[in-house]
Amino acid sequence: RREAEAEAERRASAAEKVKSADALREAYTAEQHAEQERAKKEQATQYANVVVPAEIEKQRIETLAEADAEKTRRLKRGEADGIYSLLEAEARGQEDLLSKKASGLEDIVAAAGGNPQLAALLMVTEELPELVKEQVKAISNLQIDSVTVWENGGRDGNGSSTADFMKGLVGALPPLHELTKNVGVQLPEYLGKLDSTGGAGSPSNGTPATPRPEGKKKVEPVEAEVLHVDEGEDVSVPSSSTEPPLAETFSTSLRLREWVEENLVRLTSFDLNKDTKLDEEEINKAVGTAQNWAEKIDESGANWYFAAGGNADGPHDWHRIREMGRDNPKVFVSYKQSHFWLPFEAIELAAR
Repeated sequence: RREAEAEAERRASAAEKVKSADALREAYTAEQHAEQERAKKEQATQYANVVVPAEIEKQRIETLAEADAEKTRRLKRGEADGIYSLLEAEARGQEDLLSKKASGLEDIVAAAGGNPQLAALLMVTEELPELVKEQVKAISNLQIDSVTVWENGGRDGNGSSTADFMKGLVGALPPLHELTKNVGVQLPEYLGKLDSTGGAGSPSNGTPATPRPEGKKKVEPVEAEVLHVDEGEDVSVPSSSTEPPLAETFSTSLRLREWVEENLVRLTSFDLNKDTKLDEEEINKAVGTAQNWAEKIDESGANWYFAAGGNADGPHDWHRIREMGRDNPKVFVSYKQSHFWLPFEAIELAAR
């Protein structure tokens, strides 16, 4: 009986422990499920607090960027349409202008008897005063400080030498035909034509124009009367002329002025009124300075400076300046510390 009781007690104890273990296992399982649920809840909370706002901000930025892009596209499309309309209107205007000009040219050619050359001459003749005016500007800056006249009184009965001087001066002026030839225009014969000596004959009576003097005549000082001499001036009778012909001097002056007008931005030292541009007076000053300095290149002595590193290097003689200029024609040169500066190539052009 006691053994039966012990066995029953043992079974009861074992059953109790099994029940207790099952209860613990169920408790642990429930706790595990609870932790998992808590983690899911935490994850959902973090997603709602971080990811969802970030996603919303991303969508907001994308929406705004797309709206800005669409706005820019529409603005540019509008600008392009406006430019296209403007260009189209200008093209139509140019087309109408050219059509009217072509129609006018046809009328001019018809009025000239169907001869295009005569029509071109007619149009050039209308512009001739302006062409001559522009040509004469090239020598408008030449200055004569004083004139000394040797007069023999005209005792030989052929008129005074003063009158001969004035006649020769007028004959030496550039003929109208040569002025127009410089711009590639050949005048019609009814305006006069060049004879064998280079002068322009009269179209009305055929009288030849005064021929150009081929050189200065030697002036005999015998019984000469000095009409005017500047005080302190050294007066001498010129020998046979070695100066270039006036037409060549005129052509050189024209090329020099064209060079100056093409290089205005480099001649800042001639901007006397400091308005960052050269007016007609300042251009004439630059041309005159280049011609004046060109006459001094044969002088002996160190009178020249060149610009080096923002400073004036010198004085040097012209031989040294010429060596420097041949290597660098754009080097700036000045004479006797003048406040004006000119590129070497401008002085060389004026000296030709």
